Amino acid sequence: MKDSIGPSPESGVPGYVGVVIGWEPQSAPNELILALSDERTPEVRLRLGERLPSTVGRGTKIQFRGKATEFITKPFLVTFEVQVKDLVIQKLTK
Repeated sequence: MKDSIGPSPESGVPGYVGVVIGWEPQSAPNELILALSDERTPEVRLRLGERLPSTVGRGTKIQFRGKATEFITKPFLVTFEVQVKDLVIQKLTK
């Protein structure tokens, strides 16, 4: 998995989808923590190539594609390098 880009455009899968549960720094983050299997368990860290122009809220859905660069088994966590242009951010509606 390390150094693999996923999902590939040829797979027909538009991207992985997760829910934001954390971010750093608090304003204009360049790192997001996502849950994939539920809405509370950290499973993916996205390291962005640049800072987002604003903060994203907890619970925001993010679709992404990127290069897996780190994998930890316990606790499970995969780190992806992602370009901001490769994110699809679903705005929260209240």
